[in-house]
Amino acid sequence: MNHICRALAALSLAFTCHVHAAPAELLGPQTVSTSFHDFAASLTPDGRSLLFTRTDSGFTRMTLMQSSLKDGQWQAAAVLPFSGKWNDGDGVLSPDGKRYLFISNRPAGGTQAKADLDLWEVEKTADGAWGEPRRLPDTINSSVNEIYPSLAGDGTLYFGRAGADSQLFRSRMVAGAWQAPELLPVSGVSFAIAPDQSFAVVGMMDASRNLDLYRITREGEAWSKPVRLGASVNTPLMEYASSVTPDGRSLLFSSMRRDGGVSWPRAQAVTSAAQVAEELNGTIFNGSRNVYTVPVSGMME
Repeated sequence: MNHICRALAALSLAFTCHVHAAPAELLGPQTVSTSFHDFAASLTPDGRSLLFTRTDSGFTRMTLMQSSLKDGQWQAAAVLPFSGKWNDGDGVLSPDGKRYLFISNRPAGGTQAKADLDLWEVEKTADGAWGEPRRLPDTINSSVNEIYPSLAGDGTLYFGRAGADSQLFRSRMVAGAWQAPELLPVSGVSFAIAPDQSFAVVGMMDASRNLDLYRITREGEAWSKPVRLGASVNTPLMEYASSVTPDGRSLLFSSMRRDGGVSWPRAQAVTSAAQVAEELNGTIFNGSRNVYTVPVSGMME
């Protein structure tokens, strides 16, 4: 009887391992993923630098950041040299790592911040440094907020415009210039295209106004119906602001999941305002957005 029980237990364990997806990996606890809102992460082609946005809960202090990988650990993040003055966010790298697009309220001229957020680009110079940001033309930018750009390997730009219907657009690059945007047949808050444009991951709001991530595949010039990603990615809390790594093998995304939980009572009671502040600033899983990664091959599980 014991050997039968052991066999059943082994079978049960194997079945459990098969049906439950491996959890997504948290990136850079306390360096990339912090007590603040950290999201819209992009990986460089060599896998050694991560560019992302950090902000407050109101998205009124967005700043573009960069962390480097050293000895297998993501290091303390630094402000990108072209950010820090204006409200800059939603950054994304091109698959070759030579171009970075982001949204900003910076003016194209003058000193007054714009009322809306436009798309800007900055390119790497010959010596590997970042050049000066340039505003994308009025064929792309509008009088409302442009959001969450994504770049394909051939330079095609995908992006959203904020509004009640969360419209998504595609602008093809021809002779080095982006063409007039085409409205996509799917709506969503964020959009991440695979480098080869074979699929995309879309942040969509459900009936409960919760954001989850969905996959759509391209079939010629048509797109499939959205399919919700699995439990390795989506939770009862918000997931969105994704990007696909340059090799097309991994998905980076932002989540408000509260892994780790809280244990009561505290191991040591806080007795001063300074200790309260220290505890709050050191807590990653507080409902703020953190950065995660999962293999593309497992994101449906």
